[in-house]
Amino acid sequence: FSHQIISININMSIEQMLLGGEVETDSPIGKIKFVIPPMTLPGKMFPVRVNQSNNPNQQLIMHVRLVLKLPNELTEEQKKKIKELGL
Repeated sequence: FSHQIISININMSIEQMLLGGEVETDSPIGKIKFVIPPMTLPGKMFPVRVNQSNNPNQQLIMHVRLVLKLPNELTEEQKKKIKELGL
């Protein structure tokens, strides 16, 4: 039994980081999905194990790091809502 380890970064919105949910990303063997919990902090790394269908004795381990993606600009309405929430 052998495994390959790769590391990737995934850009996440504030909404995704605060509320959590299912994330889909590309991997060397196709798209994979995994769930992140609510209130996940930027920089959190998740090990995601993927069995390679063409070789069941080989496992791919992806170290997925979540990166907070902030918008370049905010509208006045967005600024107002963030202030209302106290964020």
